[in-house]
Amino acid sequence: MNLVSDAFIKEFQPGKTDLTTSVGICRVFDSDTIGQPPKPHLTSALWDTGSSNCMITRALAESLELHPIKKVPVAHHEGLSYSNVYLMAIYVTKRYYFFVELTETNAPSDNFEIIIGMDVISKGDFALTSKNNRITFSFRLPSSTHIDFTKEV
Repeated sequence: MNLVSDAFIKEFQPGKTDLTTSVGICRVFDSDTIGQPPKPHLTSALWDTGSSNCMITRALAESLELHPIKKVPVAHHEGLSYSNVYLMAIYVTKRYYFFVELTETNAPSDNFEIIIGMDVISKGDFALTSKNNRITFSFRLPSSTHIDFTKEV
């Protein structure tokens, strides 16, 4: 992982029920060997604090011709199944990337192809506000301070 600071802020329409942003993904790389990182594939991601790990849709994994590094058991509403896992670089901001294991999901969605789970969210500062019915989502990497709204009350 690189040690650069970066952040984003995104405003959503009132009534929006999911937090989606653009992310980039590419195969893992050694920046010392190749110099510039490969150009990432841009796609939409759902930020999900209820998900322990990042996920990728089967459709995106197939379209990028990814090869799994392993299979893992996944518990879900229908029971237990085994899913492919892919090791990828994921850019959650324009300059900050993680090497992350993405578990394949069959969940169909027209709104996103990646799920950002707590394995990534917990590395940064995550804030959601809704002043004047304007929903604003902001994320900063790496985490640099504790956010404590009780000090402002």
